[in-house]
Order: sequence, then structure tokens, then C-alpha cells
Amino acid sequence: NEFLYSFKIKVINELDIESKYKILTGLHKGNSGDFFFTDEESLRNKMSIYLKAEINDSKNLDLLKSLIQDGGFATFKKDKNIREIEPKFYYSHICKECDGDGEVVCHHCGGAGKVSCHSCSGSGKKTCNSCNGSGRTRFVFNGESRIVSCNACGGSGKNRCSDCQGSGKNICNVCRGSGDVICEFCDGEGHLTDVYTIFLYAKPDYTLILQENTQDFIKEALQKTLIYNMDSFGSIKRLTLTSDERTKQIKEVYESAVPFATFSIRLNDSENNFILYGRDAEIFDAGGILDKILQADLNKLVKSAQFTFANPFAPFVFAIPLRIFLKSEKNIELIANDALHQGKTLQEALDNLEPSNNSHDTVDNRVNKAYELLGRTFSKDYIQTTLQTLPKAISRINRISQVNWFVLAFFVSVFMVILNRVGIFYSSQKSFTFKDGNILYLNPSIYNANGLFDLNN
Repeated sequence: NEFLYSFKIKVINELDIESKYKILTGLHKGNSGDFFFTDEESLRNKMSIYLKAEINDSKNLDLLKSLIQDGGFATFKKDKNIREIEPKFYYSHICKECDGDGEVVCHHCGGAGKVSCHSCSGSGKKTCNSCNGSGRTRFVFNGESRIVSCNACGGSGKNRCSDCQGSGKNICNVCRGSGDVICEFCDGEGHLTDVYTIFLYAKPDYTLILQENTQDFIKEALQKTLIYNMDSFGSIKRLTLTSDERTKQIKEVYESAVPFATFSIRLNDSENNFILYGRDAEIFDAGGILDKILQADLNKLVKSAQFTFANPFAPFVFAIPLRIFLKSEKNIELIANDALHQGKTLQEALDNLEPSNNSHDTVDNRVNKAYELLGRTFSKDYIQTTLQTLPKAISRINRISQVNWFVLAFFVSVFMVILNRVGIFYSSQKSFTFKDGNILYLNPSIYNANGLFDLNN
């Protein structure tokens, strides 16, 4: 079933001004024409006035309009810096780290200028080498050996430390004894200067305007692709281009026509609709066939994540649904495209599935991001269930793996006890040769060897 679908695309390019700043060490006033401030409130007021004047300057809106006219459809696919505005704003202020002194207390000696001597550990004394710290030495006189007090240390076993001359302190090699070091935040200048640069931005917004009777599968297929790439799928023709001084916007309306063809595949006694669209025949799963194929594996994973330790077989079967789930390349791709785990290996992603404290890492945001990155091949429900189930499954498997080691150690211990009992039993059996009536005859070889019995006596 082939047809050509026509629709409209509305593009609103809004003008905006933003400022960025970098920090320089010391006092800087910039070039002639730049603004210099030492008072923050004056800086803010002046910048606010200047930004309003620039955003209201008609020449900036004219610049945006000319760029759009020359660029054609989707001139700006995302926020774009189109102009740097002069002058710059310089705001110099005292460095808060050193309070304008340019120096801070030495972190190595705490401002004392001296540190404890390493050779004597700050005691000022070292072990006497002559007596090895005993305070006594052996003295031979007229062939007779005597133990006498050590002359080198006077019997104390200690000598004055030669490194610190007995003070227990050495000059700090970081501040050279001054107690202060240059502030690394301002490089010893005592002042910092924030340099603000103003940029003119274009912020585009794209909207599809579809016919009222448009079928849902067409809407989904068109929304699957990024709208600003629509010219690669079909024809694009600009209908209108207007500027609005009040809202600082350039509005465009385009007419587009994209070729479509639909077909269906029967799977498990149900028909699943597909769409081929665009000049290069992009395929869109309109019936959610991928979800249907993989849903059974996801259901097993969800069920396993709900198991409790009351299930005696849980330690042995728990990880099986996860292994089955990860056999699908598409499921692995889903995890790899999760916003939290991009750039990580599958193992790294599985080891760190808990969401971060970042407000942008909510489940909804992650689902929407993965939904787009995967080309909408999965439904949002499937992605959300996966992202919510995997952390539970991994957590339970990790806990159960610890239980498995405990269970293994327990059964090994029980087995060794049983083996020991069996050994004793069979050893006792070897003690008996045979039984005749009420008489039990013992095996003489074992008992004679152990010296327990002498059957000859």
C-alpha cells in the first residue's frame, strides 16, 4: 500500500543572549571600550542594561533572519552561537582564599615554619651508635673485660640529633621557614578578575503539523526520526518566513511530502504492521513486534526479581532469566544506550545500575533518552520495565551468590562429617572377622599392629 503523505513543519528560531566568563589572576581592566568594575552590584546592573539593549537591537534579529534565509531548511539543528558581542565586562575582586594578601598559611607546617625532625621523630635525640642504645660498653684492662658506662652518651643510650641539633625541629622545606606560601588561586596577586563575554544565540524549536485524520502509525513513524532531518526523507518547500520584534523570533513554515508504504507480517497468529518511509526506505515497526518477541524473556526476568529467599530453589535458578534476557543483542543495546551507562561496557553497566543523585537521571528522563537513541524500536513501557527490573535482579543475584557460598560451605562441612563417620564405620567393620553363634572373632592383624590385643597369650 504505497502513498505520499503531505504535512507541514513549523520552525521557531528564537533570539537569546547569554554570558560566559573566565577567571584571570590579578587586576585586569581590558581594552579601551571594555567595562571595568570592582563592585559586583554595579556589574550586574550594567550587564542587565546592556543585555536588554542588545536583545532589543533590531540588527540582531535581522542577522538571525539573514542567516536563516541563506541557510534554508534546518539552518540550526540545535542551540547555536551566531555572534560574539563586544565589549567585555571585567570584574576585579579580592581573592577570598588569601583575603588579598597573596599568601596563605603553609599547609605543610601549619604556619610554624618548622616541622618535626624525621631523623629523631621530634625528640632531639638519636640512639647512640657506640653502645646501640644500651648505655654500657665492654672495656678490657690488663686482660680483664669489664662492662662500663658508655663514654659517648654518658650512659643515657642517646646522643643529640645532628640533623636538628637537638631541637627536634627542622626548617619547613615548603615555605622555607616563613610559614606562608603563595596562594595558588590568585598566583600571589591577591586579586582575581572575572571576564564576561556576551554571545548571541539562536535557539530552534521544530513542530510537526499533521492533518487531522492522520493515522497513529504515520505520526509515530514521522516522530521516530529527528524532524530537522526531514529533508532527507522527502521533499521540503518553504511556505512562509516572518520575524517578530516583540518575541525576538523568526518563524518558518515548510511543506513536506514523504513517500510511505505499509506491509504486515504474521507472527503467532497475529498481524504486525510495518512501514517503509522516506527516499532511502527507513523501516518502522508500527505493531511493536520487537516488544512481542522479547516480552516473554522480560516477563521471566520480572518474575525472578520478585522471588524471595523462601523459595528453596532460588539460589540455583535465579540468574537463569537474566542470562536468557541478555542473549538478545537488542536488550544489550538497550542497556548500552541507557543515559547513565553510555561509554561503559555491559559488565560496567550491570555493576552500576542504580540511578545517580543527578536530577537529570530520573527514570522518565532515562526512558525518553533511550527511546530516542534506540530509534523508537522499543516501546517506552518495555524500556521502563527493563530499567526498573534490572537493578532489582542484579541486587538479588549478588545477595544470592553470597548465600550460595554459605550453602556450599555448609554442605561441604556436612559431607566431611558424614565421610568421617562412614570411615569410622568401615574401619570398625574391619575389626571383625566373623561371628560364630555368640562368639565374635576379631581381626588380629589390626589389633596386633596397634598393640591393643595379643591373641597368642
